Amino acid sequence: MLKGQPVLQRMGGPRLHPFDRGLPRTPKPRRGLSQVRRKRPQRLAPVSGIDTADGASGPELALKEWSAVCAALADGAQTVLLRKGGLREPVFRPRASAFLLLPTTFHNAGGLLQPSAAEKYADSMEPEANGSVLELRSAAELTGCWTTADPRVLPLTSELHIWSEELLGTRLRWRPGQPLTVMELRCFNLAEPLRLEMLDGYKGCFSWVDVGDQLKGRPLPKMEPALRDREFGKKQALLRMRLAELADVSATGTG
Repeated sequence: MLKGQPVLQRMGGPRLHPFDRGLPRTPKPRRGLSQVRRKRPQRLAPVSGIDTADGASGPELALKEWSAVCAALADGAQTVLLRKGGLREPVFRPRASAFLLLPTTFHNAGGLLQPSAAEKYADSMEPEANGSVLELRSAAELTGCWTTADPRVLPLTSELHIWSEELLGTRLRWRPGQPLTVMELRCFNLAEPLRLEMLDGYKGCFSWVDVGDQLKGRPLPKMEPALRDREFGKKQALLRMRLAELADVSATGTG
């Protein structure tokens, strides 16, 4: 306050300086919901159940999946599988929490992938030159599993897979009374391919293959995760945020 200037007092109000002209100060507007900083979704800390050391014993089950999808899992572009049972399995169930990925070309068609993915993974959709030998390049850890009959799961998870809407719609309509299984996978890439003989028992429309007989006494090469912990944690948080928007979703396990 300047020396010699009086102080004005409003009835029942605060003491004001004459420069305020006796007017109350305008209160600052409260921030609306759009201005409030929202908390970021909690990131989950990925915990690996796969021994990635060179020479470690590995899983004896392999999951059959399109070769283009295996390639997308291997480079971290995809972390989610949406599955139902095949012709030779009434219901799809995860049979292990860690398994190898067995690429197939039986169902491959570029039109069933998102356009950018069809171009990026075109080479992986070509049949192997030697059909009697399988090359397994990746393993996966099941870090989350849910079932849902809500069709919105297809567009809500589109950032986490490479399939087209056409394919996913067809998959949802297949056996309409059966829910869709949502599998979250963390992929690990082998330092060198694991070569196995293509046995007749591996062929057919079913999901799981037991490759234990061919792996006896064979240590696996060293493995590296397709995504670092922080990157995979972001995708985990995104998936859980999307699943929370569904009206019908249940967590499940292996069996």
